[in-house]
Amino acid sequence: MSIFLGGTGSANECHDYEEGTFNMSLSQGSNTSSSGIYVKIGSMVMCRGNIVCDNHTSGNTVVINGLPFTADGTAGATYEGNVRGYNWANLNGSTRCSNCVVHGNGTDVQFGTIANQGQGWEMLTYSDAGSTNNALRWTCVYKTTD
Repeated sequence: MSIFLGGTGSANECHDYEEGTFNMSLSQGSNTSSSGIYVKIGSMVMCRGNIVCDNHTSGNTVVINGLPFTADGTAGATYEGNVRGYNWANLNGSTRCSNCVVHGNGTDVQFGTIANQGQGWEMLTYSDAGSTNNALRWTCVYKTTD
């Protein structure tokens, strides 16, 4: 069965629709649980993840590996999404705007916040995690060549 978007011509036919789950991991430390789901329509991937971080000492940037498809790799391409943190110091407060970032030609997600009413950009680090209930729940949409 074919799906047509915006018309019935061959240029409007969608040949690629897929949905599923994916496994993710942290670039450092460990996690007690993680889950991810995705929908891929053509070259666009919409995904959602939930991960609990167990590493609370490193000052390195939190990186989640394992997106289901590689980002398209276009020079300078960055795709952004939303993140909600539970018990993460760098994601709290009404003066912060937070997002998740997928860089071109990669399969990982990072998280950042603009802090103190636009006075600087900070990447989320493992040491920003509280000792308990420290889940990251995120969504993003990005383009792939897969």
